[in-house]
Amino acid sequence: MFADQPVISSYIANYINKEYSQHDYNRESLVSVINTTLSQDIKKYQDNSMFARFSLGKYGIRSWIKRDGYQEYFIVNNKIMNEFIAVIPKDELGLLIKKTGVSFCNIPEEIILKKYRGMIRSEAEKDFSVVQFVSVFIVHNGTQIITHKRSKRLPEERLQDEYSVMFGGHISEQDLSSIIHPFELKNNIGFIMRELNEEIKISNFEITPVGLLYDDSREISKQHIGLIYSVYLPNNSYEIGEKGFLLDHKFESIESIKHRIEDFENWSVLVINNIDKIISQGGSCG
Repeated sequence: MFADQPVISSYIANYINKEYSQHDYNRESLVSVINTTLSQDIKKYQDNSMFARFSLGKYGIRSWIKRDGYQEYFIVNNKIMNEFIAVIPKDELGLLIKKTGVSFCNIPEEIILKKYRGMIRSEAEKDFSVVQFVSVFIVHNGTQIITHKRSKRLPEERLQDEYSVMFGGHISEQDLSSIIHPFELKNNIGFIMRELNEEIKISNFEITPVGLLYDDSREISKQHIGLIYSVYLPNNSYEIGEKGFLLDHKFESIESIKHRIEDFENWSVLVINNIDKIISQGGSCG
């Protein structure tokens, strides 16, 4: 019998070999099969899976989370944390922006290209002397914006369980080094599409450069500066690219968002406070 608590996969293997000794399973192979089977079930069915991972190699029944207060364990994608991303020294930030919040166009792009450098993401997350470049896409149909909730599967724990009006991610050093003008669409559409398609799949849309986004009111936002793009999607057709990471996604009216603004992380609040100008921005960054 299993204990009514999480167990490691080798314990399960020992139990199977004991109960079904006539089959004489190879223990090492059995442990591997158990890990693979449970991992695939959790990945496929996510919160609907009967099982949950409670630490590396330790599994149990999902209902125990609510009943006994266990915390589900999520594996961090080491490939993501080993990305070579673009950063800028924090003491150079004043050359790009004069205030926190949204800075509309007239961005000194040559300073971005002159001052940025590459850095391993896991190192940048621990180094508060640099600020990381990220892309920020606001996807809307003119009156409604796509909102979503970041799940506990997100690698960045500080953003989990928060609602957002933004898509995007860290900008690689390679992408930024290939850009002549970060806000010039004609020559940078490949970079922009790669960034956008990581989280959301859309077609027949219009992209307009907006400006920069920075906020030092919170630890995580102190470490990031966003390149904002307005994405007009007239057909309302989209597909979330990172299933399991972005939940409760939908087109939502600005009025509805403002009504529950306390659910949203601080960058989204700044975006909503400037949403009319963001949506109507005329592409003067190009």
